[in-house]
Amino acid sequence: MKTDGMTPRQIVDTANRLMVEKRGLEAIRDYFAPDYVDHNPGTPGGNLEGLLQTLRDMGFTEEAPNDRVFELTVHHLIAENDLVLVHQQIAEAGNPTMMFMDLFRVRDGLIVEHWDVIQNVPDDPVNKAVPMA
Repeated sequence: MKTDGMTPRQIVDTANRLMVEKRGLEAIRDYFAPDYVDHNPGTPGGNLEGLLQTLRDMGFTEEAPNDRVFELTVHHLIAENDLVLVHQQIAEAGNPTMMFMDLFRVRDGLIVEHWDVIQNVPDDPVNKAVPMA
């Protein structure tokens, strides 16, 4: 198995970066379990096939990558036992910067579950004292 010897933190970090690099098929093949559950209400079926379809539709796979360029910044990557929390932002020219809180559960070296909260970073936040990152 590709993940032999990897910690849950390493598995999630690697899979996450592969998807942003538009290598979603590789990420799913090597780092996701067949019985994967996605709690994002925008993922059709809430399963691995739905995630794969979402990645294809957005151009995050090798078979149909788009020319969009993303800048990924991981602010926090916290792991405890089988859970890994990623606090990150993705910037893309011409679009609002998005802030993500992703929680993954890893079992037997594969990602089996995912929850997320996504928020636009406002251009003119009311709270100017502290940033979202």
